[in-house]
Amino acid sequence: MRGGALRSLILAILLSVSAHAENVHPSIVPLREGYEQEIAALANARGTRISELTASYVKLLDDAAASATDAVVAGAVRKEREGIATGFLAPGRIPGLPPEIEAAHRKFFGAVSQASVDFETAKKKVDAAYLKVLTALTAKGRRDAALARDAAAEKRRVINGAP
Repeated sequence: MRGGALRSLILAILLSVSAHAENVHPSIVPLREGYEQEIAALANARGTRISELTASYVKLLDDAAASATDAVVAGAVRKEREGIATGFLAPGRIPGLPPEIEAAHRKFFGAVSQASVDFETAKKKVDAAYLKVLTALTAKGRRDAALARDAAAEKRRVINGAP
């Protein structure tokens, strides 16, 4: 058996074992995988966007700290940078930041918030499309009770936000 065929066989066995381990109807397994891949891609895009925003804002803060002539301003900028870099900074105001950094602070947190809103909006669309497919499977399940049961369970899983 060639490497590609062996990998395909192993993947088929793993999918079969996975489907049986979770008691998921085999018709649902590829649909779930596609759904989960779409959600993972959305989450990855959100993470990439937030990383880009963070890197840009940290660079701005590094430049501001390097050019600061006032010790209070330099300290506030360093505190802001540490909070952003570690992910432990809330969107509130930090005293001592110059107005241009305060504006960049608001813009950064607004953009991060928007990235999360965009993710949630896109996720709801993917959820809705997947639920529509599962609803169709539930209707087809009149001939297959196991399919109807598993499709209904999968719908509950998605509606409840379970992974």
